Amino acid sequence: MKKIYIILLITFLFCQKSPAQVKDRKVYYFLSVQADKTLYDYTIKKNKGGAGLGLQLNFQTKTFFKPIIELNVDGVGGPKESIFFSGGNTSVHESKSMISSTFIGSIFILNKHLSSSLTLGSSFFSNKAHFGIRPSLIYYPSKNQKWNTKLSFTHVPFKDEFTHQDFGYLSFSVGINLSK
Repeated sequence: MKKIYIILLITFLFCQKSPAQVKDRKVYYFLSVQADKTLYDYTIKKNKGGAGLGLQLNFQTKTFFKPIIELNVDGVGGPKESIFFSGGNTSVHESKSMISSTFIGSIFILNKHLSSSLTLGSSFFSNKAHFGIRPSLIYYPSKNQKWNTKLSFTHVPFKDEFTHQDFGYLSFSVGINLSK
């Protein structure tokens, strides 16, 4: 499945189409503040949500899909240990206290105010790196794209040996363009 995601990512990055007015600047930097809501996780009662910071790099190219890199760090509140009992076995799991992620992918410009993106990468928590996928919808309220709002869904197929449950969360962020 990961190979399919990587092939799709490479295809998106190199699809040629007529450019929509590429400016002189090659990279746009957005610094964002975000709020997260856990949608599903084996410790959802202890990890209901959190907040964090993000940095998004949008690369201006002459392709229909534009490359994007996202770096995020989120803190998650709540108690940090869960004990599971099953068939005489006991397992102690630590809840996520901080989630760092690095995603790379492509952004598709729908119109002057609206874009969508699909990124793949790693989320780092519980002292391990986990593969993740992150579709997003980005809205630029102003004509000069000085700031944006973004709604993202992050899915991490996290299968530990005891709970076998994935991890997913919804993020809402407000970002400011540091390049303009």
